[in-house]
Amino acid sequence: IGSIAVGFLFAMLFQSVYYLIETGEWTFGAMTFMGGLIGGVACFILVTALLAKKAYKAYFWRVANLLAPSILVAHAFGRIGCFMNGCCYGRETDGPLGVLFPGHTTKVIPTQLIESAFLFVLFAVLLVLILRYKRGNLPMLVYLYAYSVFRFVLEFFRGDDRGEFLGGITPSQWQSVFTLLAAVLLTIYIFRFGRVPFAGRVAVDTYGYELPAAAFAGTDTPAAAEDDAAADDGSDDSPSPADKEEPDETDGSGGTA
Repeated sequence: IGSIAVGFLFAMLFQSVYYLIETGEWTFGAMTFMGGLIGGVACFILVTALLAKKAYKAYFWRVANLLAPSILVAHAFGRIGCFMNGCCYGRETDGPLGVLFPGHTTKVIPTQLIESAFLFVLFAVLLVLILRYKRGNLPMLVYLYAYSVFRFVLEFFRGDDRGEFLGGITPSQWQSVFTLLAAVLLTIYIFRFGRVPFAGRVAVDTYGYELPAAAFAGTDTPAAAEDDAAADDGSDDSPSPADKEEPDETDGSGGTA
């Protein structure tokens, strides 16, 4: 919940910075997805690092991979909202796909719908990776690579001016470079060095990773509690002393009664 709230705050903050670059005026209220993504993820990592128990930290990367499809489908519907609101539009065009929004005198490329379609397709790809091929260690990386490249290219077709940073590229393109770099570093960290964020060195491949026993040392997780209960209940197959030494009752003729 905290990450979602911080994500909304950063989404508005980043958009305010964009507007300040473009007009020289500071306004607060409109939102941008890239700012929300960066702020929400940063908060999620920070809260995990500072507040989560050791045993739960080890599940961080698994949770992140499950979050990737959720982010995609939410973002896809968000872009449909952008289309209905008439924001985040593309450059002017006289092509058959052009859309005339209220307040515009010429048709523009519906970049909102193009992005929404891409996000729905990528969402389906991640579902196939998870459900059919069981590649549970890839969704977040695939998301970061695919969306970073797509968003960088899409920015060349956007018509809503949000200013430029160093190199003459838009703020969203710089953020795309940042997320692409993060994906590259994560790939090296996980598959080259065999480490997973907050879990340390583990046996890892594209299917997933095995959590080290040290991650649960001294914890009170449900799994650990069950193991402790099984070890302490004294239930085993060894006979009791009474079972080992039972005197025979004889009938006086040497037989057993």
